[in-house]
Amino acid sequence: KWFEIHQTLLEKRQLHGIEIFNYIEWYPIALDWCLKKGLAPFANSDIHEPIQCAYGQDPGFIRPMTLVFAREKSLTGVREAILQKRTVAWFNGHLAGDAEILEKIFHRSVRVAKLFTSNGKTRYLLANQFDIPVHIKGMSEEWKKETILPGRSESVISIPDQLNSIEITVLNFHTGMKENLSTRLKLNE
Repeated sequence: KWFEIHQTLLEKRQLHGIEIFNYIEWYPIALDWCLKKGLAPFANSDIHEPIQCAYGQDPGFIRPMTLVFAREKSLTGVREAILQKRTVAWFNGHLAGDAEILEKIFHRSVRVAKLFTSNGKTRYLLANQFDIPVHIKGMSEEWKKETILPGRSESVISIPDQLNSIEITVLNFHTGMKENLSTRLKLNE
């Protein structure tokens, strides 16, 4: 709940971020608070013991963490990034934060390469160059399918050959309590 004390701290500029994920719990309403109140989102493990005791030995597991987009590698740089809300929460194969930052991450992570055209359809290779999976859902009338690109993987999709881009939603990139990143996947660049 957002209590009066939280509002007081916010108004006194003593509150700059909020935890939207902790250990194994996701708080979508807290993401909305971040975005509406100008706070940096955080994901934390809340570990007070060796990490393996809390999360096990799975070598593919990545604990929750906060990605901080600092301009310089220093305490001052990290502080400035947090104060400017340049953070993204990373947890369980999901990212949550500001849509503009998530869109930049998506477009720098997913590469599109035209393979060939046949029978009015063009095949494209989607390459996820990021370690986090990307779950794409087509929102264009011409392509309403879904595809999941695990980290560092590729997939082939087939699109009508007259299109230069398609509207998509990235289902594991959260931009609000009930919203996901919407963007365009550019096909012929």
